[in-house]
Amino acid sequence: MTEGYAVLWLGVLPGFLSLGLAIAWAAERIHGAIRQTAGERRERMLRRLDLLAERRLRQEPDLVRAVEVNTENYLQRLEQIVLDVAGATPGIDQVLRLGDRPCPHLVGLDYAFQECVFALDARALVTAGQVPRHIRWSRVDAFSASPFAVRTLEGAYRLLAARYGVSDAALPHRSAWYLAVVPAKGGKR
Repeated sequence: MTEGYAVLWLGVLPGFLSLGLAIAWAAERIHGAIRQTAGERRERMLRRLDLLAERRLRQEPDLVRAVEVNTENYLQRLEQIVLDVAGATPGIDQVLRLGDRPCPHLVGLDYAFQECVFALDARALVTAGQVPRHIRWSRVDAFSASPFAVRTLEGAYRLLAARYGVSDAALPHRSAWYLAVVPAKGGKR
């Protein structure tokens, strides 16, 4: 009887464990491939939406004026993006910071002293210590906001970069920006 248990413990059980590990490994590989394909598909759709938005802008001259960013409306445009993406109406009343290091970014300040951080690379700002690690970042693109949200952010950045003399005003076109709403720090300001 003990010989039967020995065969079970030394033969069948390791076989089942190996089979389980092989199935888990295969499932993880499939899951990774699905995730990669979904990301590639999203990027293709964003490029397509960008091309459609460009075509629409060429066809409708009135729309160009409607989405144009200028000194009178850039704060309202930034507020609308925060509302679309984060579901919050911050009431941005000023741009606190604008910079190109470690990546192009701008920081709006609202009435409650929350910072609305718009950046091309969220990890770079977190790594540089400009945004706390625990803050949640949201993607700003044609799916999460309007088809013209990225164009609006690029326009606002260029407008403010020209006004404040940012050393490198060149801005690479990306299909997405990132947004973080940083709560007000404790204490007086």
